[in-house]
Amino acid sequence: MKLKLLLLIFALSSTIILADGGSNYSIFGIGDLNKSSGPSYESMAGTSVAMPLETAINLNNPAMWSYNTSTRFQVGYRFNQNLVSDANQSLYQNNGKIDGFHILFSIDTSIGLSSGLGLFSNSSQNYYVSSPLDLTIDSIRASGKTLFQGTGGITSMYFGLSVKPLNFLSIGLQGKAYFGVSDDIVRSLFNENYTFESLSRQNRSFKGGSFRPGISLLFENFTFGAFYETSPTMTSKNTTTYYSSLNKDTLFTSSTEFAIPSSFGIGLSYLTGKFLIGFDYKAQNFTNFNFKKLNNVEYTNGSNISLGIMRYGSTMAGSSLLDKISYKFGAGYNKLYYKVNGKDIDEMYGSLGTSIPMPGTGVLELSLTIGKRGTTNDGLIQEIFAKLGVCVSIGDVWFKPFKREFE
Repeated sequence: MKLKLLLLIFALSSTIILADGGSNYSIFGIGDLNKSSGPSYESMAGTSVAMPLETAINLNNPAMWSYNTSTRFQVGYRFNQNLVSDANQSLYQNNGKIDGFHILFSIDTSIGLSSGLGLFSNSSQNYYVSSPLDLTIDSIRASGKTLFQGTGGITSMYFGLSVKPLNFLSIGLQGKAYFGVSDDIVRSLFNENYTFESLSRQNRSFKGGSFRPGISLLFENFTFGAFYETSPTMTSKNTTTYYSSLNKDTLFTSSTEFAIPSSFGIGLSYLTGKFLIGFDYKAQNFTNFNFKKLNNVEYTNGSNISLGIMRYGSTMAGSSLLDKISYKFGAGYNKLYYKVNGKDIDEMYGSLGTSIPMPGTGVLELSLTIGKRGTTNDGLIQEIFAKLGVCVSIGDVWFKPFKREFE
């Protein structure tokens, strides 16, 4: 009850103080959702459901693995910079982290048989904010501030297969295990000498699982792709601790279950000359979401629309380095999965990036995404963000196509 009350104070407040953190909107629900597949696709605004890239591992649609012709190892790093503003002030906050580990085994290229495994961040929370505190109880007034800090998130570990039973058809399936921890701290500081500091800390551990089938259809220069992910039922083990200068620590433990909604996405791409143009639509309906609910927060249907363009680099011997580099651009719109004070929280962003060839089949991927989330109106928060992604993808031929004899 105390934690919900303090979170409500934050949501209704228009004064923000922030430090080393990420998006303050990640305080809601399960935090920020990661719908992309690393810098290779983030440079095209996350457009990936029907984008056949031979040197990248697609996390959105496992059917696209059949387009890879070499075994690949991929690891990346992401740095986030946010400028957070309300009606009175603007301050910066930032964070950085490893952006997943992935391996794709190209087993038999003649039938597009591939197997992938890895782990990546499915959602994350990283906020640090402050709201003013002004209370009057039995004619006694107390003023100060409440600090809110949250870290952690949910990680996905996946394993899957893809195959191409027909020249124009690829199918794939991922099995996903969810796990992770989150830590939410609420600290109240008062100005008056007759008051005392109090702090509550809620630690949660998560686990669950789901499946994600995908499909890809190739018609001349057009590629159609789609995926659907089942709804995982998550188990959350909670430990809540209250501290104050008057009382000893008070500890409560509990276990709850909640469901992350199912999701789906469709995409279309077109190859013309050196250019690959793609479009994605992804959706996830949180209307009946029952985790971390607050009176002034309404969960709703979240969706994403994106457009991506890639100019393939030259593979001709003797080409200059600039001509061998692939250049990527994109733009997108996110309708986030919650409303605050009855207002939709939207996000618009643009991206660019490059794929720089390395010796052998290696590729260095760079991406930069810049966008805006929210507004300073109606007591809400506006975030202008920049995300820098770096990824190294190394490929090698481990398997040869199986020999087949036909009578």
